[in-house]
Amino acid sequence: MGNSSNMTSSDVIRGNGSVNVKDNSNTSGSESNKVNVIDNSSDIFNGISEDSKVNAKDNSGYNTTEIAKDNSDYNTKEIANGNAKNTKSGGNSNIKSNAKNRLKPKDLINIGIFTAIFFVIVFAVSFVGYIPIFIPALAALCPLAGGIPFMLLVTKVRKFGAMLIMIILVGLVYILVGGISSWILPIGIVTGLIAELIVKSGGYKSAKKAIIAYGVWSIAIFGNFVPAFFTRDAYYQVIIASGYGQEYADAYMSFMPDWIAPILVLACFVFGCLGAIIGRAVLKKHFVRAGMA
Repeated sequence: MGNSSNMTSSDVIRGNGSVNVKDNSNTSGSESNKVNVIDNSSDIFNGISEDSKVNAKDNSGYNTTEIAKDNSDYNTKEIANGNAKNTKSGGNSNIKSNAKNRLKPKDLINIGIFTAIFFVIVFAVSFVGYIPIFIPALAALCPLAGGIPFMLLVTKVRKFGAMLIMIILVGLVYILVGGISSWILPIGIVTGLIAELIVKSGGYKSAKKAIIAYGVWSIAIFGNFVPAFFTRDAYYQVIIASGYGQEYADAYMSFMPDWIAPILVLACFVFGCLGAIIGRAVLKKHFVRAGMA
């Protein structure tokens, strides 16, 4: 019994101890190890995650900054190069355009030819002025007769300055052949410049603006009558001294009262436009060829 009891106790103790140890080792150690492994793996994972986040953030910031900087530098260079090319091409285009719009020797020859035709026609018509009653009518007849050569000039020389040069030449020739009044030249410079701007505003393609331009341009013809209104007494003596005689001078002044001055200016414009319309009709094929509508 005692031995049995001791063996049993010892076995029990030993058994319990082994069981407890085994159980404790199996249970506590395993659970502890599991907890430790989980905690360690969690810490490692968290550490890796944090490091990854930091690295990702750093890399993201670095890459974004570098990419933005590279793109910025690239775009800046491309824009600079593009602007340089555009500036260069724009400059070349402007130079070519300016060269194209300049009057060439051929244009000057055409201006001389059409000016000569205009002057011959108008000078021939002005002979009716030897009859005093027709003197006021010259403000209508001269612009009307000169419409064809003027409109022919517009279709042949579509460049700035052609009409201005034409009226200057007309004024100079008129003075050289013994014209009594030199006012056609200064007035012609003003009306010629305005006519140039009118035609230019239509891109040298508008027949309507060319018609209006000739009407304005023709106002220069009023310069022949200016002395009769502003230096009347002196002009009366000039007429007599020029060989026309007192009778002619008296008749001239009787048909040129002061109140008729604005009517003559209006007549120059209206009949200038009418002369341009006739010129356009006569030279229709030239207008079509020049692309003027």
